Amino acid sequence: MLKKFIFLCVSLAFGAGLYAQTQTDATIAASNVKYWVGNGCHNVVVAVNFGDPDTCIAWGYRFNSDSVVVSEMMDSIMAYDSRLIFTHGNNLISDIKFASAANDTFQLGTSASNYWMYNLNGSLANWGIDLQKVVDGDLVKFGDAGVAIVDQTNWTYTWTTPITAVNVPYLNYVSDAMICSQNIKYWVGNGSNEVILAVNWANPDTCVAWGYRFSTDSILVSDMMTDIANADWRFSFDSSMSGYGPILNDIFFVKGPADTLKLAGYWWSYNVNGATAMLGFGSQYVRDGDFVKWGDESIAHANDTAWGYPSKVVWTVPVNPVYAPDAMIDASQIAYWVGTGSNEVILAVNWANPDTCLAWGYRFSTSTVTVAKVISDIAAADNRFSYDSSMSSYGAFMNDIQFVASATDTFKLSGMYWMYNINGFGAALGFDAQQVSDGDFIKFGDESAGTITDPVMYSYIWATNVTPVTAPTQGIVAADGSINFSVYPNPASGKINVVVENAEATQIILMDASGRTVKTIAIQGAENHTIDISDLQAGIYFVNVRNENVSKVSKLIVK
Repeated sequence: MLKKFIFLCVSLAFGAGLYAQTQTDATIAASNVKYWVGNGCHNVVVAVNFGDPDTCIAWGYRFNSDSVVVSEMMDSIMAYDSRLIFTHGNNLISDIKFASAANDTFQLGTSASNYWMYNLNGSLANWGIDLQKVVDGDLVKFGDAGVAIVDQTNWTYTWTTPITAVNVPYLNYVSDAMICSQNIKYWVGNGSNEVILAVNWANPDTCVAWGYRFSTDSILVSDMMTDIANADWRFSFDSSMSGYGPILNDIFFVKGPADTLKLAGYWWSYNVNGATAMLGFGSQYVRDGDFVKWGDESIAHANDTAWGYPSKVVWTVPVNPVYAPDAMIDASQIAYWVGTGSNEVILAVNWANPDTCLAWGYRFSTSTVTVAKVISDIAAADNRFSYDSSMSSYGAFMNDIQFVASATDTFKLSGMYWMYNINGFGAALGFDAQQVSDGDFIKFGDESAGTITDPVMYSYIWATNVTPVTAPTQGIVAADGSINFSVYPNPASGKINVVVENAEATQIILMDASGRTVKTIAIQGAENHTIDISDLQAGIYFVNVRNENVSKVSKLIVK
């Protein structure tokens, strides 16, 4: 019966010419919803369109179960928001009303047929509201008959009117924003017990959370925060002592190169599991499953002020997971330095392989140096390292970086481009113009090596540990001797001379930048060997002189 009723309604709408257009269906993200009812890790958004552009409005509903029945969800929202009246019975909706002001109540439009268009995620709902279940991430829409463009073939409804988030009435109930443990991206500590720490700096995209694991029955909040600060260089806090114990003065988070978040108001709102913490963070213990929140005073709604202060405080801003901090290496760990001077920068290259995320150190005496000079000086000093670049309208563009790990193993770009950043954030300029100064960290990573955490700043993180490169050797020296040789001219075209100084050498192998052998010449002893390279394309090659036990590699540039 319900299907027939809906079909009749849609047919009337179709007859009115609604089907004749193709539009993008209006939607709203959960992060933009202001008024949430219920608690839990799952959420559904409910939008109601009364046929008036400024009354297409949305609520959010949170829950922990696998699903929730639509009518139960609507009754729960109505129970907390007195402005909303949801009338229903026998699996059907009678009417929906919303009192936006004392003399301004929106309800079913009188100009259209007397029914509600009811859909789920843009398509006709399969069941009536007493039977239809919704799950995490769903969008439920109720619309006056005249608000939608109908595709009768696919049973889809398209709203062209933007959806506006319902405002939260002053001191009215809203559910506390939270995040579930399965959505946490970065955990500190070890153990089977888990606590979540969230900090809200009164900015929608900087309400972030860490996970903390421990094996004891409980943990002090101060100890948890100290451990997180020790593990995550972006996070720090400042505290002092008073008669009540440690007082938190501020919490800092390095969001970007010139963007460190800190307290904007006068104090921090501090609660555990949605209620104001009873003890200072140096005395407050938390246990498995607890949720600790620090929020700038301006971010929360107080639902209970019976004690003269907000004993229950809720956040309306969604909590976002913090990604693990970018893998780093300290200058003290660098094994191979190029250049001289008191200033130091680190260059790391990640070829998307756990054992090939490598780092060099570079020293200089000027106040700044270009990334291009760092790279070119390292390439000149380390015959294993080379790069290929070209120019674009934005400056120098890195095509590839190669590292000869062995005679048969050369690392090179495996994706389509290099992710290039300075101190964890996208470099603002091409590497020929980008200046770095003492203490900076330069990274080039194959696109698959990192996780983009901020597409605007083009920042990304590496989970792979950074390994220091050891100084290049003069070959693999065996007990029975060594190999010494020289190549000239270099760069070269046409022909090269390879002067071998050791009688033990038996082969000269020419390899391209990928490690592929392009020429093999059998030799006997120490002599000058002339090799024709006129058939080789311009680029970087490697000359490997070897015998059964000993091998040495030198870089050759063919022009």
